[in-house]
Amino acid sequence: MARTSITLADQAHDVGSIIEVIRPDDHYRLNSSRRVRLAPGTPLRITRVFSETIVARTVGSVRVRYAYEYRNEHASFSFHPSQVRLLDRDAPPPRRLGRTPDRATLDLPDDVEVIGIDHPGIQWLWEDLAEFATDQGYCSQFDAIAAKLGIPGRPRDFTVNHRVGDINITSTVQARSQAEANRLVLAALKEVPAQGPDETESGTI
Repeated sequence: MARTSITLADQAHDVGSIIEVIRPDDHYRLNSSRRVRLAPGTPLRITRVFSETIVARTVGSVRVRYAYEYRNEHASFSFHPSQVRLLDRDAPPPRRLGRTPDRATLDLPDDVEVIGIDHPGIQWLWEDLAEFATDQGYCSQFDAIAAKLGIPGRPRDFTVNHRVGDINITSTVQARSQAEANRLVLAALKEVPAQGPDETESGTI
């Protein structure tokens, strides 16, 4: 799609629309004095629409300059519609973090396999990462990253609430993610047959 002088002011848009800046420039981060360099092609998602401005947040992280270093962070900006436009509709959408790339988007030889995070051949890497995070005291940071990417985290206790009929069940399960803990509880419940008290015995349960 050829670039034109059309801006967001000429295009239908709403919260959730993906946009880009029209020309490379430094922009003030929202509610901050820090300026961030943005270029066309950097996807931003609209989070708020006002009468004369819009607020958008980067889909991925951008390089933010601090006093003595640069950090890769997500950042929000306020734009006038004349500064931005809808991102090229023919361009592939940005890949969600943790989602296995489509082979068509990767420049790989035909004999190279694209593996996902659940592939048995890569589980050792997640285990090593978890062990390193624990040894270095990065437990909470690693847990947050693992949850964001959908990779297995450190083995730890999770609480699972489940309802069977009129009964609420709360279980504490050791797993590497909340999703894994939920699966373990559901699998365990399916293996336990529904049983009542022995009819030959009195008493209540």
